[in-house]
Amino acid sequence: MERGTSARLAALSAIGGFVDAVSFVMLFGLFTTHLSGDTTHLASDVGAGIGSADAIARIVIIVVFVSTVATGSIIMAIVRSAAVARRNLMATEAVLLVALMLAGAAWLDHAGWHAGALRVTVLAACAAGAMGLQTAVVRDVVGPAVTTTYVTGMLAAFAEDLVAWVRDRSDTQARARAVRHVGMWSAFLAGGIGGAASASAWNLWALAVPLGALAVLIVLDARAPAAQTS
Repeated sequence: MERGTSARLAALSAIGGFVDAVSFVMLFGLFTTHLSGDTTHLASDVGAGIGSADAIARIVIIVVFVSTVATGSIIMAIVRSAAVARRNLMATEAVLLVALMLAGAAWLDHAGWHAGALRVTVLAACAAGAMGLQTAVVRDVVGPAVTTTYVTGMLAAFAEDLVAWVRDRSDTQARARAVRHVGMWSAFLAGGIGGAASASAWNLWALAVPLGALAVLIVLDARAPAAQTS
């Protein structure tokens, strides 16, 4: 994989971690990319016989994430220029993050700001939609085994490729994949740490950080489109 593409994947991973952490801190423990966590919370609520607005919010997040990944994948498949489609999806991701930041900042001090509130669910849907579009972009460039918005698969792939490389030191592709996967996990973690710290200081205005990074990535992709490696 080209070094520039690897760097952009790391940046997108950091954005994914940042947005997930900000959402978790500011939206009452809702995950907007870590759907395993949302599914576990949803299952525990249903299993315990607890019907709550929080459970509804998690269902909305899951549906929106899956729908936007599907929509993004369709757009990537039907638009003639993959680079143009990719930039349009990232621009739409940015619009959703701007909506999350501005609406959230406006609603933050209102009486209706509490766990399970409709406005909180709407904001979580914006974040989940943004991350779903980002996932579609990355899967088109690198393939379905790679994602920048949730990391369980990255760690599993890292372990598999590490074993393949240890067994056959001449397998440089396995080594490169292992480095890429652990690098993306590290970037996601760093972004999450930055997101949590920034949310504590700036609330939802912290999303200005990933928005700036996303704008830079869109400009870079316009000048030198990422090479597809799937």
